[in-house]
Amino acid sequence: MTLEKRTQEALLGDPVSFDSPPVGEVVLGIQFAGPAADDAVALADFWPQIRDEFPGMQRQPALPRINERFGADAALGQFELNFGIEPQRYWFTSTDERWLVQVQPDRFILNWRKQNEQDEYPRYRAIRRRFEAIYRKFAAAAGEDRLLANPPEWCVTTYINNVAASSPGNPDERLPLHRILRLVSAPPKSSVLPPMEDTKFQQRYLLPPLPGSLDPRGRFYVDASPAVRAEDQMPGYFLELKVFARPDSHSRAAVLRCFDQGRDLIVRSFKDITTPSMHKQWGLQEEN
Repeated sequence: MTLEKRTQEALLGDPVSFDSPPVGEVVLGIQFAGPAADDAVALADFWPQIRDEFPGMQRQPALPRINERFGADAALGQFELNFGIEPQRYWFTSTDERWLVQVQPDRFILNWRKQNEQDEYPRYRAIRRRFEAIYRKFAAAAGEDRLLANPPEWCVTTYINNVAASSPGNPDERLPLHRILRLVSAPPKSSVLPPMEDTKFQQRYLLPPLPGSLDPRGRFYVDASPAVRAEDQMPGYFLELKVFARPDSHSRAAVLRCFDQGRDLIVRSFKDITTPSMHKQWGLQEEN
């Protein structure tokens, strides 16, 4: 087995695994350098190929362009001017709505979404395999010439965790975030501060440059925000870990490799930034 193959197998394994992970959604997405598809490609050429699996269709506003900036330019404000008809984003949903394909002129995305507490996370290999199969159909519908002119520019790997976290002493109160995230400190003792209601949190990390480049390859985001579980109103948090990264080439293999690397960073970091008490609750499997 070659070194590249061994590396890929390692990335597709489970470097960290939980019996009951709090994963509520996983998203694998590509942003192209320009418009790789139009309405005709999305509706007439692509959707018929996946319609048996994804019979639902909705129109949504287009997502804004990913435009990560670094160095002195990172703090500059930016805006985009759009002329003519606003582009559409199409949602193609499975019957059970657990799977979602999103297509807009510069974007192709696959979501797996937990619909109830009984849903089991299908694991990354299964999501990646489904992405690859559906993306092949999209690429065929878009056509080689259009994809060569507008190659993959950014790969986005996202894990959204639904962390149920009610206080043991009062189920209606939310557990403080520092009991879940090691990155957050406990509030100081104070006779002035009123009782804390909740906490929002974000950190950004720079990814090392690709060979031959000086700019960072992308960013890793950690976001936490208060949430309430819909089915029983249990308080908790959305904990989102997201990697924006440039693929090392324009090939389909490079896109998948970029997802693999992003997922590996996310799952390893998730263990490092969360507390041992939460690991016990989620059933952290001991490493061999």
